[in-house]
Amino acid sequence: MLQQFNISNPKRSPKEYSRTNWFPYYAGFSSEFIYNILCNIENRQAFCIADPWNGGGTTTTMANAFGFESKGVDLNPIMLIAAKACLLNVLDIPSIVPITNDIVKKSHKKYTIELKNDPLGLWLNDSSVKCFRNLELAIKHLLISPENHNLIINLEDSSGEGISCIACFFYICLFRTLRGILKNFLGSNPTWVKIAKNENSRIDLNSKVLINLFQQEIDIMLNKMSYDVLYSGITNARTNFSVASSELLPWQSESIDLIITSPPYCTRIDYAVATMPELAILGIGNESGFSNLRRNLIGTTTVPKNPIDISSNWGDTCTSFLNKVYNHSSRASKTYYYKSHTSYFNSIFLSLNEINRVLKKNGNCIIVVQDSYYKDIHNNLPQILIEMSQHKGLKIKLRKDFRSNTAISSINPRVKKYRSSTLATESVICLEKIND
Repeated sequence: MLQQFNISNPKRSPKEYSRTNWFPYYAGFSSEFIYNILCNIENRQAFCIADPWNGGGTTTTMANAFGFESKGVDLNPIMLIAAKACLLNVLDIPSIVPITNDIVKKSHKKYTIELKNDPLGLWLNDSSVKCFRNLELAIKHLLISPENHNLIINLEDSSGEGISCIACFFYICLFRTLRGILKNFLGSNPTWVKIAKNENSRIDLNSKVLINLFQQEIDIMLNKMSYDVLYSGITNARTNFSVASSELLPWQSESIDLIITSPPYCTRIDYAVATMPELAILGIGNESGFSNLRRNLIGTTTVPKNPIDISSNWGDTCTSFLNKVYNHSSRASKTYYYKSHTSYFNSIFLSLNEINRVLKKNGNCIIVVQDSYYKDIHNNLPQILIEMSQHKGLKIKLRKDFRSNTAISSINPRVKKYRSSTLATESVICLEKIND
């Protein structure tokens, strides 16, 4: 349905002053990238834009700014909160300070807090956990439900309708506050979080320090919002979010005009561990769903219990790559790494099947994807996605490649044993659903 594609470099700068950069999310593309695409669409009536790997919500945020109906899906509930926070209405900004004052006042109330098995105890001592839970419960009771002590969002399919954009904004502030406190547990890998080794290494902080850090994060977020030149305000366009899998999208068949998305990269990024502190704030730990979430996310470092057979429908490039992985001489190539890659490609193929189902005839899908390596074997993920898409009836209209210096593989110093360069190619692939 797009007559032309205005494709710019999708790379997002970590210094980008944008509400879509409120949440520190490794993956994602820039607001400008989405802006340049949406500028080409003249008829915004009854035009629906979607992202089946919505992440921090750049697609849904920019679609809303343009007045398009939009839908976003992510299996990680943290990303629903991050995406919904980005829809904070500029008219609500004057209320942020008085609401903050009310939250601080309520946080001094002595709530009944169960410390046993609290996932925040992975990093904080008991008194610090109490301080943090008092602040979190103040937000929950003031902005969500005064009686609700349960998780605000379950891991099941959820629209998040019970939590407002303002509530999501303050939860993102809370997420950022905890991440700042845990800076000594964050290493060079932006997607991995360490835990305290023993009682003595758990963090001790008082409520005064916590409140000051929380208020500082609110100021930083509001400052980013004031510089967000591409996002002038909230429209009345409907935006729907779901905690769901891209392998089973909660959308009607042939209901989406345009998909702009970036699937999880095939670089063994553990997106569940990457958001472990934020999931802990929601009460999601090993005893309450973290392991299940981690296992179900695409690209996880865990492997399926049952082996998955290679399908010829995945294309020659994928089949060739998997065979090379299986036959590689390095340790665990035939077992762990072969299984993890096969699981990844199976999930991607199932997701592309769903994308094809929900797209309208002649609808478009724009995918941002990065190539990678297994040891010395090139994983040409852009070409694999193209071949999988063509099997599903999606015709390639355009591909643009951009050199990237931010490949996650460069973090591992042992990578130079297999190749000299750690640069990657980030590709933007534009597809069209052809008529049957």
